[in-house]
Amino acid sequence: MGRGQRSAAWRRWVIGLGLLAFASMGCSPSTLWFLMRGDDKRDPVSPLPCKDGKDVVTVAILSSASPTLGMDPYFTGSERELATLIGQRMAAETKEDRRPIRVIEQSKMEQFKKTPGQDWRTMNPAAIGKKVGADYVIDLTVNSMSIFQPEFGREFYQGRAQLQVVVWDVEKPDAPYQDYFHPSVGEQKSTAALSPAGYRKWFVNEVATEVAHRHIPHVATRKLPPVQ
Repeated sequence: MGRGQRSAAWRRWVIGLGLLAFASMGCSPSTLWFLMRGDDKRDPVSPLPCKDGKDVVTVAILSSASPTLGMDPYFTGSERELATLIGQRMAAETKEDRRPIRVIEQSKMEQFKKTPGQDWRTMNPAAIGKKVGADYVIDLTVNSMSIFQPEFGREFYQGRAQLQVVVWDVEKPDAPYQDYFHPSVGEQKSTAALSPAGYRKWFVNEVATEVAHRHIPHVATRKLPPVQ
């Protein structure tokens, strides 16, 4: 047996031994693969570079819902949840990075929106970001969000969302830094297996993760179905 054959046989033996050990602990081969695959991250599609002289990226998130018929009553208030979840995801998944992201607390942003004598909707988002101490502002508008689709009746859930996301660099207020449309389609799930509230919670979190991952390095994983 040559060196290459011995090496291949050794690898097969080690993997086989690992599979047997995990099986004895009640773990599946897919779990072993998950643990062995490493934590390599994908680069973001729309990165938020750190400013010169700083070691963190500070982000403020503004959120609103479009006053259209596309908003399902199940998702009333979802724009505020999305902003909170996006911020939590960005901060949590970059905390060990060389240039972590710090997100302005949503309570502070909501308080700013209620400042007497001003209408935040008419203000330049970059100016808002400067006032709250951010490097970038993510201005998120939920145009539509629904849980039931006509083609499935009430037998299946399938979340669908359409978001407009405009990112502003506080140092460059004359034009958006990034501007993109984000559609999202959730997995189908039988209404007999999951409550509307359960599916709603999963789908809002899924959309928030998709938006957050557009801006931060992230580990690409297979989407998991909603949990009951």
